[in-house]
Amino acid sequence: MLLPSIEITIEAALADIANGSDQARKRAAMALGGSDSKLDDVTMALRGALSDNVTDVPRHAIRSLYELATRGHRTNNVKSAFEEALNSKDNEVLEVAVSSLRFFPTPQSFEQAANFTRHDSAAVRYAAVVTLGALDATGARDHLRKMLKDKDSEVVGAAALALADASDADTAKALKQALSTVTSVHASIDVAYALACLGDSAGKELLLSKAADPEFAWDALPALDKIDDDDIEKALAAHLPNALAAKPHHIAIARTLLLRNQSAEVAIGLLSKTAKKCRRGVAAIVIDVCGEVGALPWGESILSSLESGKHGSFFQEEITEARQKLRGRHVD
Repeated sequence: MLLPSIEITIEAALADIANGSDQARKRAAMALGGSDSKLDDVTMALRGALSDNVTDVPRHAIRSLYELATRGHRTNNVKSAFEEALNSKDNEVLEVAVSSLRFFPTPQSFEQAANFTRHDSAAVRYAAVVTLGALDATGARDHLRKMLKDKDSEVVGAAALALADASDADTAKALKQALSTVTSVHASIDVAYALACLGDSAGKELLLSKAADPEFAWDALPALDKIDDDDIEKALAAHLPNALAAKPHHIAIARTLLLRNQSAEVAIGLLSKTAKKCRRGVAAIVIDVCGEVGALPWGESILSSLESGKHGSFFQEEITEARQKLRGRHVD
């Protein structure tokens, strides 16, 4: 038995969002974000839906407007719709509306985003911080430094990342203070990353300790790669197990070592041994690493080993692509 199609035409969605049932209006508000024609009509329909009395309709409508703006549809009507949504009492609608300010980089948008950093909702404050960073991180330094003391760890992390390019003494000082007080591991890594981007290694020990943790390694390793310190290579190498115990985050560690030194023998050895006998998920990561940072001849050898192994046929296309990337970087 065939299931009924959930696709909806633009014409039907425009009709439903105006006069349909509660469920039909929700569905229409969600669907119209994917429109590629009649965009003026779609915009006006979604704008009207922002005042719908069924909670999910305005939420879907604002997300659809955001999707349209992401794809470049940023007319005055779209801007007006977002401005109206900035007065919403629904924090989910407000969060998206604040995020939309980045599409209209004006002094007014900057001030509006700055004002929302004082909102009661952490999600809205988070959106405001990210938006300030997108609009003008340098100009927003004072606001962003204050947000490093926010009670919500995700807001703190977002503020730190937004400050990663703001290279001044006050910012580095504020980040170091945040590093010593923030309790969330994720936020601590974000702060350490920002410091590393500013050329400060204050978060090195934290990052090294989390590089061995499968939950946090993928965030900690990119930050470590920004710190120029030979001791990091030794510490990371010590985290690598024998090949039979290699897990995805171990391959990520090997990748970081190779980014720092393409001749890192311990990393090459791990990848070579792992390629001969590993799970499919690990094999996929090894292929990506070879394509991204592999060198000749060892990268070619590892790809050939994977190609002839039990996962070779499954990853044939990926192996071919990785081999092309590798060879492309080593053209004489």
